[in-house]
Order: sequence, then C-alpha cells, then structure tokens
Amino acid sequence: VKRLSILFSLFMGLVLSQLLWAYKESDLQKLLKTNRCEKCDLSGANLFEADLEWAFLLGANLEGAILLLANLEGAILSEAILSEAILTKANLTDATLTGANLRWVDLNAANLTEATLTKANLEGAQLTKANLEGVNLTGANLSETILINSDLTDATIEQETLDQAF
Repeated sequence: VKRLSILFSLFMGLVLSQLLWAYKESDLQKLLKTNRCEKCDLSGANLFEADLEWAFLLGANLEGAILLLANLEGAILSEAILSEAILTKANLTDATLTGANLRWVDLNAANLTEATLTKANLEGAQLTKANLEGVNLTGANLSETILINSDLTDATIEQETLDQAF
C-alpha cells in the first residue's frame, strides 16, 4: 500500500507538471509558420535549435521552454515570460527583452550582444560565460544572478544593480 501511494504521488506530480507547462499546439504551429505569436502559450515547448530570427513574441509565455541553441537574433520578446526556460548557447543578439521575466532562466554561454533587457527580471538567472557586450540592463533585476566569466564590455548597467549579482 505504501509503494502504491508513493507511485501514485509521483504519477500525479508528473501529470501536474505537464499541465503547468502545457503549450498550445496551435500556438506552436503559428509561430513555426509565421514567426509571430503575440501573447501565445508556448510554455514547456521544445524549440531546440529553432530558427526564430526576428520572431515577434511580444508577451508570449515561454516558461520552461527548451530553447537550447535557438537562434533568436533580433527577436521581440518584450514582456515575455521565460522563467525557468533553457536558453543555453542561444543567440539573442539584438533581441528586445524589455520587461521580460527571465527568473531562474539558463542563459549559460548565450550570446546577448547588443540585446535590450531594460526592466527585465533576471533574478537567479544563470549567465555563466554569456556574451553581454553592449547589452542594456537599465533597471533590470539582477538579484542572485550568476555572471561568472561573462563579458559585460560596453554594457549599460547601474553599479547598484550589478552589486546584486554574483
């Protein structure tokens, strides 16, 4: 009975986690066909190596999405939710992420050259070895953000904001 209870709990945990991050297939198809998906639900979507150059994703929900090695150069992601998304080695050159929620996101080794992250929430974000050359972090929340070995050459950032990061 105890084993059955444990198995049931594990099963329910998996089901609930899938429900929490269950993207809409129609939204995914719309994005892949048009490169536009404003305020759509792509939470938990697998966009591994996706070519989303200049995509319009204003206010989109990409929470928990897999964007490992994705090309998001020039993408508009303002007000998007990217919490807990995996963007390791993603290309976000010239991307606009104004007001985006990037809480606990994995941006290790990502390229954010000249990206705009004004007023973005990067709390707890992983940016180890990220390229942040010329990035605009004005008003961004960097509390508990990890910036080990990241390149911040010519970045626009307030000292008190930088002091919040590791």
